[in-house]
Amino acid sequence: MTVRPLRAKGAACRPVPPARSTIVAPDGSVYVASGDEHRVVHLGASGQRLGVLGPRLYDAYALAVAPDGTVYADDIGAELIRRISPGP
Repeated sequence: MTVRPLRAKGAACRPVPPARSTIVAPDGSVYVASGDEHRVVHLGASGQRLGVLGPRLYDAYALAVAPDGTVYADDIGAELIRRISPGP
């Protein structure tokens, strides 16, 4: 699957990485478990890349977002559920 870059008004966005899992948060932002980057990528509701969360993951497979913004990643390669607290 090829994912093309999104463009927000007036700002170029980096390409969205290939996804193992994608989930939409209550605020409309999107979390992507990236197979290529081995990270959780946070995208804004309009597609802009907001950042990369937490530690490098071995093999993230599934994501969940709690009401307080905490992201949970099923890192099956490490046999762990990783809790990534919301930013500042």
